[in-house]
This record gives sequence, structure tokens and C-alpha cells, in this order.
Amino acid sequence: MSPLRRIASSAFVTTMFSIMVTGCSGSEPLAAGGAAGGSTVPERDVPAAGSEPIAAGHGACIRDGECVVRKVAEGLPGVSPIAYSDGLVWAVGNKSVVRVDASGTKVFETDSPPGFGVAAIGGFVFWDFDDDLLVLDPRGKVHGLSTSRCDGDSPLDLNVHDAHLYYRCGDSVYALDAHAIDIENVRTTAARNTSYIAGIGRYPHALTVDTDGTLYWADRRHTGSGPLELMKRGRSDETVAKVDDTYRTPALVATPTHLVFADYQRKSVVAIPKNGGAAAPVAEGQEDTYQMTSDASGVYWASRQGIMRAELDGSGARLLAKVDFASFVGKVALSPESIYWTSPGDGTIYAMGK
Repeated sequence: MSPLRRIASSAFVTTMFSIMVTGCSGSEPLAAGGAAGGSTVPERDVPAAGSEPIAAGHGACIRDGECVVRKVAEGLPGVSPIAYSDGLVWAVGNKSVVRVDASGTKVFETDSPPGFGVAAIGGFVFWDFDDDLLVLDPRGKVHGLSTSRCDGDSPLDLNVHDAHLYYRCGDSVYALDAHAIDIENVRTTAARNTSYIAGIGRYPHALTVDTDGTLYWADRRHTGSGPLELMKRGRSDETVAKVDDTYRTPALVATPTHLVFADYQRKSVVAIPKNGGAAAPVAEGQEDTYQMTSDASGVYWASRQGIMRAELDGSGARLLAKVDFASFVGKVALSPESIYWTSPGDGTIYAMGK
């Protein structure tokens, strides 16, 4: 795939506002800064546009106390994958990459619809589309990084660890050293600094990279049937646990003590100790959970119920914000103080305090 065209930020209306409802603490302001547009890349800042009420069902916090929910940006068709890095929120929509900071929102137009994931490292923003791995460099140029490595497979399950972008093509895992990319020769230096890590499983999916660099993923022995196996890459592939009567998870996250995943068949979220043991239910009625994320404060995800949180061992799950997603359920990103989520159906990014 040839490199995508880079264009100016598109004209749309961005609104950043808040309402006071029952539930949670406020959100911290985003730090200014980020990728500066080069002289050849016309961009236009879109400032905040004032305040107005949030419609019922689009951010009703339910915890005790005072809650501030902000609509960070709107007018972003199909916006879904979202990431937070170094004070910036990045998201990918239909033919656009979106950057939000304290000064407002920029849109970089592309030739591709959103893929399944987005990751940001050192000013470079990566996302998948079809069989290509795309990157927006700090000057606002978009590059296609497709190589023979994926051989027609899609680069999926984007993870960031130690300044490296990890991703999976079929049953092969690769790591790209983002700090070694030369902005004057992005495609070549990205390829040169991408390493093959391991071949994993038979039908691997939902790859996640732990904070110590350990690879975990879900697998199954037969197409369309269980049991689902949660795997770990040590000296060889190791089975952490088997889960009967299910065979697929769209989302898996590793905490210091547990693997927490979405059970696609049962429409639930489940936790299993990393050192082995029985699966424990975390939350029921979690339909359409396609992505999960975590930090020291807990595990977070979106479902048809809304924005959810559990402790790192999977206990204490509760609904943080009831969200009526207009079509597809969005995805979640975390800053030190806030939770961000996308609503693809109405093209909006929201935020609330943890």
C-alpha cells in the first residue's frame, strides 16, 4: 500500500464541556504540546466551543459524590480506537486521525477507515488498516509500513512496552523500536528496526504484553470450538488456564496478578490468576466488549451497559457511567487522572475523572 496522503485538519465542530452529575471526581486538563505541523502540512486548530448539557445516557456517572463528564470532541465519524500518551489523546475515525490537547483538536485526514487499534510512542501514532500498519509522524505525514512480514495478514493487537510497538500478524509477534525511527526515512528505518519475537499458538488472538514484557494471548485448539486457552510465552508456549464452553475473547488484559478477559459467548468478563486457578466471574451482561485496558488504579472497559471498572484482581466490578452507544460500542483509554472513551455512532470522544 502506498503512503497515505497527508492533508490539513478537516472542518468540524469540537465541543468541550462538562455537566455536574452524581458520581465521580473531575478530570485533569490535557497537557498542551505534541506533534507540530510542518510547514508543508496546513493544519487548523479548532478551539473549545462553550458549554451545553450532555444528552441522557451519554455520560451519567453513578458513583457517590460529584462528577464531571466532558464531551472532548465531536463530529468525528466512526471514531473508535483511542490511546493516551504524553498528555495527548489520539483516536482514529473514518479517514481521520484525531489529536486532542489543551489547545483543542486537530484532524489529520487519511485514506483509510478506522482499524481495530491505535498506539502512540514518542510522537509517532500507529494504527492498523487491512494488511497495513500505518503511522502518522510528528510532522503530520502518514506512511504505510506494510512489509512481507504479515504476508496478507492484518497487524492486530497493538501494544506498547518499553518504547516498542508490539503487534501480531497471524501467529507471529513482532516488535518495532519506535525510538529508532528516522523521521527523514520512516518506512525504511521502521522496517530495519522491527524484530520477530515469537510464533505463538494455533489460532491466537487478543495478544497483550505485560509490564515486564511477558506475552499473553488467547488460543483455541480447533476453529469454532473450545476450550479457550489462555497462554503465556516463557521458554515455550505455556497454558495458564483453560476455559470450557467458550472459544473466543475479543479482549484480554494482564494485571500484576490476574488475566482479565471478555467471554464472547457468555457476554461476561472473567478473571483468572496468572499462576493458574479457577476462572472467577467479574461482571455479567457485558455484551460487545471489544477492548480492555488497565493501570495501577484498576481494569476498565466499555460494554452495552456503559463504562465499567474492576479492581486488578477482577473484584468489585461496577458501572461508572451509563452510556447508550448509538451503534458500535466504543473503546477506552486512560490518563493518570481520567478515563476517555469513544462513541463511534455519534462520532464523539468523552472523558470523566477516575
